[in-house]
Amino acid sequence: MFPWKRREILITNSTEQFGIAQRALNSARIKYDIKIVNSGSGNRKTGNFIGRVGERVDLEIFYYVFVRKEDAEQAIYLIKNAR
Repeated sequence: MFPWKRREILITNSTEQFGIAQRALNSARIKYDIKIVNSGSGNRKTGNFIGRVGERVDLEIFYYVFVRKEDAEQAIYLIKNAR
């Protein structure tokens, strides 16, 4: 999917919310792309132990979900109602 033909519909650091979104989109057969970004200090060369003291590792990973622009409204609706 070309970047200019897609729309970002979800950004979350919750694996649960990400899974809900994936199931909703798969059940509706909506094609999507994902991007996973680790924003924590463990992904840099700053040292794995000292740099991580006190950090919540579960909040360091962000999940981005993209769909085609023409599917965006339906995808957002499905994700919001897929609890």
